Amino acid sequence: MKKILILLVYFLNFSLSISQPLDYTIEGYVSNVDSGMIYILPVINEAKYYGPNFMKDSAIIKNGLFKFRRIHDNDTYAYRFYIQSNLSSGATDFVFVNGENVFIEIDSIDEHISPRIANSLCQNEMKYEYNIFFKRFIEDVNRFYEHEEVIYNNYDGKLPKEVLLEFEAKQKLLSHQSDSLFQLYAELHPNSHVTLWKMIERLKNIGHNSSYRSIFNKFPVEIRNSPIGLIFLQDLSASELLSINSVFPELQFQNIQEEITVIDKPKLGGSFTLVDFWFTDCMPCRKQFPELKRLFKIYRQYGFQIIGISIDEESKIDTWRNLIHKESLNWLHLLDKSGKTTTQLAINSFPTNFLLNSDGVILKKNISISELATLLSESYKKTGK
Repeated sequence: MKKILILLVYFLNFSLSISQPLDYTIEGYVSNVDSGMIYILPVINEAKYYGPNFMKDSAIIKNGLFKFRRIHDNDTYAYRFYIQSNLSSGATDFVFVNGENVFIEIDSIDEHISPRIANSLCQNEMKYEYNIFFKRFIEDVNRFYEHEEVIYNNYDGKLPKEVLLEFEAKQKLLSHQSDSLFQLYAELHPNSHVTLWKMIERLKNIGHNSSYRSIFNKFPVEIRNSPIGLIFLQDLSASELLSINSVFPELQFQNIQEEITVIDKPKLGGSFTLVDFWFTDCMPCRKQFPELKRLFKIYRQYGFQIIGISIDEESKIDTWRNLIHKESLNWLHLLDKSGKTTTQLAINSFPTNFLLNSDGVILKKNISISELATLLSESYKKTGK
């Protein structure tokens, strides 16, 4: 759930496509910011959703005012603004533009509050319906993470098991509440570009949810058959390959010796297999290694297997190999170079894991390490092993 709240600010590698025709303007005003820079960023960092409108522009804020020139298009696109000044910095929630000249009022630099665009039905829905609909939930989430941070600091990051389990249970509850609220919002707004783009964002940041297919099917035909709608449908179908109770697909990757290896039934454990997607610079991924090593050492004799799949780039392959050796990660390791296959499967946050049974059926997604430890202990105890 926390991943929902963390905005991946990638303005540092923005690019301005000056060779493209520019024929509409986005002007605006930032409250309480006299001077600085403003960046317009696609909410999904994938060009296929935006075409030529994927370009990430910057503009100067002077006396609170800014101006962009953009490429005209008839579709509706969702962006965020990132503002940087000497006094403050941060991002907004969604801003919808569709090729028309607009004036935008940014009254709060908050990733859960949208700017205002006069006479924009889509933006008014975003600001005055969606933001308000989730307002109390976001406040609850923020209070929880503030409390969690205090507790982490009190224990110097080394939480007792009972506290860790309490936090994990609360995170699962918040995640369930978020899913339920979004499904309710979608039912109340079945003709909405806000619903579509928020669902795209959720699929990319959180992953598959069984409600997304029915939500998509209720959109009017003009949204379902739009370029953005059809791209989302492709991503949704790909994500359904990795839904609970599905058989994990026979994916093909390169192993540590650079040999082509297929994840098929002979590679699976005799009871459970944890398929773990990660990369070398992912600190949350690496923090779980000590406990995974402990569980693997105890339960591999009973048929427990781990398959690690890294999405590291070409330049990181030696780092990947060295880390595996240094940390003594003695399970099967595969490389999805630059995450090409992983992206196609709509896996966009890390670590992401899948717990499979001996037939390759997905039993759990993103099982916590403590939950995995409990499941393995109880399962092998029942079998007498």
